[in-house]
Amino acid sequence: MPLSNEDGSLWITYISEIYNFRKLRNELRQVNVQN
Repeated sequence: MPLSNEDGSLWITYISEIYNFRKLRNELRQVNVQN
């Protein structure tokens, strides 16, 4: 997934995966956030 700065002079490509999703999901549930 490419992403650039405002003028398009710099680009980065990355994979938008969350590897610690289980931990984050548990933390969000503790503060009553639901999907």
